[in-house]
Amino acid sequence: MAHNIGQMFYYGKIPWHQLGNRLAQPANLEEALAAGGLDWSVSMAPLTLEHEHESAVPQRMAVLRNDVRPGDHGRVLGVVHPEFKLLQNRDGAQLFDSLFGKGGRVYHTGGYLKRGEIVWLMAKLPESIRLPGNDELETYLLFSNSHDGSLPIDIRLTTVRVVCNNTLSLALRKLCISVSSN
Repeated sequence: MAHNIGQMFYYGKIPWHQLGNRLAQPANLEEALAAGGLDWSVSMAPLTLEHEHESAVPQRMAVLRNDVRPGDHGRVLGVVHPEFKLLQNRDGAQLFDSLFGKGGRVYHTGGYLKRGEIVWLMAKLPESIRLPGNDELETYLLFSNSHDGSLPIDIRLTTVRVVCNNTLSLALRKLCISVSSN
């Protein structure tokens, strides 16, 4: 399952994996958080060996999903350095919304991968890119963050519509363009 979708929403064309909550119109921030299953928080807790509470692992902390009960599958999202700074989904989404959305209905996709290790929101920009001929590229602003330390907080322009792990990886890829002087 290369899509790795935990929960997501989309507006417009049905994603290739046919998963997610389909919206009749683009979402505002609150609707995006709800439809994408992003309205939860994370915290950090010290690590110890099971049945050996005196054997702490001070150089690492567990990132916990606070809406999952202790002992339930999916509670631990990752293991990070104690200096790792958490960014709550709502805080990251509000920052993103303040840059572009400003309370409007601009969100076309969003959600989380796996159990919440990676989250994203995608806003469609009003202008597309017209290419020679009649080809047109839709433009988006993408916010992504990881709760397992695998990705930095990122906000970028892209022409890739993110609907899964594969498309997020493609949108976050750094493109190298070489120019020849010939």
